[in-house]
Amino acid sequence: MSETPLILEAADGHASSVLLLLEAGADVEAQQENKIGFTALNQAAYFGHSHVIQELINFRADVDTFDAYGGTPLVAAALNGEIDCVQALTEAGADINHTTTNGNTPLIKAAINGHFKCVKWLILKNADISIKNIKSSDAVALVKKQVEEKQTKLKELRDLQEPKRLLDLASGKKTPYVVSEGSDSSSVGSRVSSRRTSSDVSRNTKLLTKRAEKTVERFESAVKRLNEVLLALDYPLREVCEAWQKEFDIPS
Repeated sequence: MSETPLILEAADGHASSVLLLLEAGADVEAQQENKIGFTALNQAAYFGHSHVIQELINFRADVDTFDAYGGTPLVAAALNGEIDCVQALTEAGADINHTTTNGNTPLIKAAINGHFKCVKWLILKNADISIKNIKSSDAVALVKKQVEEKQTKLKELRDLQEPKRLLDLASGKKTPYVVSEGSDSSSVGSRVSSRRTSSDVSRNTKLLTKRAEKTVERFESAVKRLNEVLLALDYPLREVCEAWQKEFDIPS
């Protein structure tokens, strides 16, 4: 079996089942029999189950257990922006500056994925902003790179929203494909003849417009979150930290 019942229940967030298994003697440190090797705690953190995390910690689960890539439960929680899990693990004494095999810390993982609240919490808990990964990049440099890449992509997407570009795409002048209702958002649809009726063009234009709008909204939201993270990383000033402490109800 690649996963124990405890690991499976932890991944699914079934705290009561996890407690029953632990009381019956389940091995809290058992790992998946695959190349990653997650424990129950890794899985609970990755999927955002803070109540499961607490049960595992009560049975002395190692909060700094790491997988084949050096990722700890805190890294997993930060990666996915699971603030409740990040808080539970840091309060239990997890290494806040642990580095993976690529040299990434929980702060770096939270930052590059735009998880502003996790970034604020980790900074308040004295995460080291200056740590660099194996590519010699710290959290600030990595977030700036993400912002630049997404802004470039946004410009490309906005260019595609120009009426003439959409009409060209819809009529087949730029591509031998037509968008179909059930097609994946990353594809243009199934191959058809380059000759299209006006109704085909109209339908395709509407579908392309809707799809482009949703994609642009998604990228705009990502850029906004990353810029918020960048401010937190660039300006962890005393006044800002005091405001954050009030937000998290942390005594000054």
